[in-house]
Amino acid sequence: MKILKGMKYRIYPNVEQQKLLAIQFGHARFVYNSTLAARKTCYTETGKGLSFKDSCRWITNLKVSTETLWLSQADSQVLQQKAKDVNTAYQNFFKGLASYPQFKKKHSVQSIRYPQRVRFQKNYTYLPKVGQVKTVFHRPLEGVQKSTTVSKTKTGKYFISTLCEIELAPTTHINENSSIGIDLGLKDFYTTSEGTKVAHPKLLRKADRAIKISQRKLSKTKKQSANREKARMRFAIKCERLANARKDFLHKQSTSLTSEYSFIGTESLKVRNMMRNHCLAKSIGDSS
Repeated sequence: MKILKGMKYRIYPNVEQQKLLAIQFGHARFVYNSTLAARKTCYTETGKGLSFKDSCRWITNLKVSTETLWLSQADSQVLQQKAKDVNTAYQNFFKGLASYPQFKKKHSVQSIRYPQRVRFQKNYTYLPKVGQVKTVFHRPLEGVQKSTTVSKTKTGKYFISTLCEIELAPTTHINENSSIGIDLGLKDFYTTSEGTKVAHPKLLRKADRAIKISQRKLSKTKKQSANREKARMRFAIKCERLANARKDFLHKQSTSLTSEYSFIGTESLKVRNMMRNHCLAKSIGDSS
């Protein structure tokens, strides 16, 4: 049985490589927003949207246009993947899995995807049109490498994640003695069928006051000023710490369960409908 597993590592580009990555991020964001705008315009004028092939042809014409010749500075496959992202966003919207596609912002999380030509070496990763970037491999790569995504967080940290295809032996026997059921809750994070209760960390409640103060200070700064950028960074750091603490708690709980039990049963909850309850929405969101 083959599965896809994501491997994520921290990368440390130098000043010159950060500029090259900024070009890749900026050009990819421009292509995404332009493709989304073109599909909206096409639907308004003709009543039909652009297909993925039409979007790729439109990007090719955009690169040879005299006004946007600078798009050739970015990798061609990176730009093509952004057109694919727009097409996927529309498919998810029509299936009811996501909201209507929105334009990408400059200060949001930036990401580009290489479908191939990325090479992992000892302590370095080769990225097309960027070069060899210093990488910290905290665990070895497994399986066959597929697509690779490079991202930049709001706090200025760079990460690289690659999708690997791994061969697993199928499990044909389940030990009933190592099975457990889980009931999710808000007062307790979850309760097992054995009667074990795990306390809710309430991370958002603990960090709520500091985040509100930081957000209030950000709202009072002048737009496009140095103080606003400093306030934005302080606010982003607080939000990132909250997200990391939440991920750490979830990973520790899931690891302890999967290492001890071979079969885990959970209830299926419609979280989207539960979030409509304004009295419980904040606690439900904090529970992840």
